[in-house]
Amino acid sequence: MNRGSRLRWLIALALLLAAATAAGMDHRHRTVAAWNPDNLVRLHVVAHSEAHRDEQAKLAVRNAVLQHYAGRIPPAPQAAAGLIRRELGRVEAVAADTLRSRGLAYGARADWTVAEFPPGAYGEMVLPGGDYRAVRLVLGSGRGGNWWCVLFPPLCFLEVAGADPSLSREELTRRLEGQPIAIRSWVWERVNRLAHRWPSWTRWREARQPAPVDGN
Repeated sequence: MNRGSRLRWLIALALLLAAATAAGMDHRHRTVAAWNPDNLVRLHVVAHSEAHRDEQAKLAVRNAVLQHYAGRIPPAPQAAAGLIRRELGRVEAVAADTLRSRGLAYGARADWTVAEFPPGAYGEMVLPGGDYRAVRLVLGSGRGGNWWCVLFPPLCFLEVAGADPSLSREELTRRLEGQPIAIRSWVWERVNRLAHRWPSWTRWREARQPAPVDGN
């Protein structure tokens, strides 16, 4: 790469980084707003054990709990959290009935808590890992696999139904009262990766350049 080409490449990279930095700042701001504990409520179901029967029971309980909440959660965040929390006793009863119908002797315990969750992706919507308000439903000894989703806004229902979450982005944004879900930025990720690789790439290019020929 000659000096002129390298200069043009550096200018182009600088412009891309400037644009991506601005986008990234907005992205980080929107991410923080989106996963504020005052906005989102997660659902966390823990199976009794890792045995196939118990894992299937976990999914059956999940379906029963979502059916219990379906169509009942208000659109406003605080009202939604209030209803979800008031229904914990009913959620325990629904879970216990489901387990009993499957011939299982253990029960269920539902708690309202703030817990750490891993990152989650719903189509092009991304929720970072962090502490969220949650309904934690432990079945039996709670030594099995985990299942979690977003109970408010109702991404749980979209995930279980196999719907495309991107179709409801406007509705989800409205329900978060103007605080949009974080959208993964393809440009930001690629440019950020390129910036980290730039020094090693430059050294590799320079090593491949032929040594200057002595004209004497």
